[in-house]
Amino acid sequence: MKPTYAELERRVQELENQLEANSTAEERILHRLAKTWERDGPPGFMEIQILLAGIDPSTEKAQKIFGNLVADGWVNVDESGFSAHLTPEGYERARPTT
Repeated sequence: MKPTYAELERRVQELENQLEANSTAEERILHRLAKTWERDGPPGFMEIQILLAGIDPSTEKAQKIFGNLVADGWVNVDESGFSAHLTPEGYERARPTT
C-alpha cells in the first residue's frame, strides 16, 4: 500500500525537523569550542564530556553528532580521547562575528 500525500508530507516534515535539530546541536558544539578558543587561545581544548553536556538529551545522539563533526574535519580529539578542539577550518565556520 502506497502512502498518501499527507503521510509523505508529515514524514518530510519530521525529517526536516530532525535535520534542523542536528544542525542546531552541531552549531552549539562548534560555538562552545569557538568561545573556548577565544577565551583560552587556539586551539581551545575542552573536555568532551563537558562539551556534550546539555547539547542533546540523548547522549548517544550527541556523541553521533560530535563524531560527524570530527569525521568532517571541523573538530579534532586529543590522543587520550578526553578532550577536543576546533580545527582552523572549524573555527572559521564557528567563530563569533563582531
